[in-house]
Amino acid sequence: MLSTANDGELLIERADRIIARRQQWLWPKRIPLGSITTIAGVPGEGKSLVIADIASRVTQAAEFPETENPLGEPGDVLVISGEDDPETALVPRLTVAGADLARIHIVKSVVLAGKGEREFQLDQDIEKLKRVLGENPKIRMVVLDPVTDSLGRIPMYKEQEVRALLRPLRSPDIAIVLVAHLNKKEGLAAIHRVGGAGAFIGLARASWLLATNLETKQRQMLPLKNNYAARATPGLAFELDEVPLQIDGKTELVPRVKWLGESLSDANDILDVSTVRADAKAAAIEFLKEFLGGGPKEANAVREAAKQRGISERTLNRAKADLRVHSSKDGTGAAWTWSLR
Repeated sequence: MLSTANDGELLIERADRIIARRQQWLWPKRIPLGSITTIAGVPGEGKSLVIADIASRVTQAAEFPETENPLGEPGDVLVISGEDDPETALVPRLTVAGADLARIHIVKSVVLAGKGEREFQLDQDIEKLKRVLGENPKIRMVVLDPVTDSLGRIPMYKEQEVRALLRPLRSPDIAIVLVAHLNKKEGLAAIHRVGGAGAFIGLARASWLLATNLETKQRQMLPLKNNYAARATPGLAFELDEVPLQIDGKTELVPRVKWLGESLSDANDILDVSTVRADAKAAAIEFLKEFLGGGPKEANAVREAAKQRGISERTLNRAKADLRVHSSKDGTGAAWTWSLR
């Protein structure tokens, strides 16, 4: 069967005519070139700081934690950030991380002829982005932080529409890194906790979870999936320290990542004791204080109200124990009631 085709026909290639090639990496066994990588976690886990550290190593051709830098020469990084201000957050963090700022390109807006500016949106601006990448062959990494801010009119839960939007981003020599938040659905495998469409995980060839183990107080970067690694690549532990930086004539302490070495923790295990669990329990405690503030309530009514607010029974029971909610039979002895002591 020929590999040529007319308009509207299938383009088919015989496998024996396709030359195999090795998978290329930005960060060996962790972030592949030519593919999408997802880095996910709840707010405050250091996602943007990890991105700044990775970007710094790309621009300096510096070694990555636990491995070499395979690029051989410094590369450029394109950053599309919808949450962090370039002047007060991005540039200071990149500076203390050691980045070559001349190699960092930050998309601040889309200029409209005679109509001012607007935020970058993939559904409208992907061709502009592809043109920039084509004109700047030294770019090795593109960051969308968070990716949900760049979808435009495409709802983040629309699986096929998000896939169609993200698929054209892939380019052979560039790593596309999507920063994502976690959803609040307890009881799911860690890989299904990445918020928004399943495309954020499905299209990604590598995905990483950032979470803090509340038992050890240690931050972790743990694998969720890795399609190109023959064996499971271990996670990494890290901590955040602060570096003094002169800004506007004053000394400011700016956070950065300090890697601590490999971690053998499992994402499913650590997520069960991560800040997601802590945040859910805190919300359940506030619910109980509010719902029981006016006096005792039937236990079944409490459970039903909690369910309506998206609080699982397991989380509700943990909050009940922490708050020391009192359980007792009502005056008739027929129903259990909950009350604050």
